[in-house]
Amino acid sequence: MKNKFKIDGLWIPYQILTDKKLRDKEKIIYSLIIFFSNNKGYCCIRNKYLENLLNRSTKRISSIINTLQDKRYIHIKPKNNIQERQLFPLVVINECKGIFKGLFIPINVLSDNNLNDKEKFILSIALYYSNLRKTCTLNNENLKDILGVAKNQISRIVNNLRRKGYTTNEYIYKNNHKEILYRKIKPIHKNDDTFCKNVLYRYNQKVQYDIVENVNVLKYKNKNYKNNNAFHNYQGRQYSKEVLESLYANL
Repeated sequence: MKNKFKIDGLWIPYQILTDKKLRDKEKIIYSLIIFFSNNKGYCCIRNKYLENLLNRSTKRISSIINTLQDKRYIHIKPKNNIQERQLFPLVVINECKGIFKGLFIPINVLSDNNLNDKEKFILSIALYYSNLRKTCTLNNENLKDILGVAKNQISRIVNNLRRKGYTTNEYIYKNNHKEILYRKIKPIHKNDDTFCKNVLYRYNQKVQYDIVENVNVLKYKNKNYKNNNAFHNYQGRQYSKEVLESLYANL
């Protein structure tokens, strides 16, 4: 796949990764929208690019983006004769105080059609910890808390990754008995980029400010918007009529 935007992976913040209101593909696409909105506060990413990147049909991508708008995570400014469609992220990403601040998915994992989204998440976690601590020893309880799924489903996903040839699993038993003390998940193909040292994948203060600005523009654009939708308690500055009309002049 031709990597048009020259990204080598995607950073999914912990807040989005653990958001129970979002499905896996919605988490991925919303994180991509925020990533590409880092410069302007919005992005013009096309469905065709997302189709090629994520191996999903254009129709499916369009449905997910519309769902993100329905859930009030983004606002869509439709394409017109002058400009491309614009996607405005609306949910501010708060800094996670824990050690695990989010998940970096390498581009080769993100675009791998042989993996479902949960498998991509767990493989990327294993890659991260294998670079950080040489091996990943997170148990099913740890992964359940991160991904919000049952422990038996975690076991199936881990075993699927082994069967598909992405990892090997080593079990350490307690006192040489049948009781498992802990499990080591070892990725077969390591990727140094998964350590994610570069802050490029952490969202800066500008994109946070832009998201708050997007929310406030929408609030002032439609005075009933706040009453009808479940926004968080954002605080923002006042905007002039000229600013609002220039941003949403073509709606």
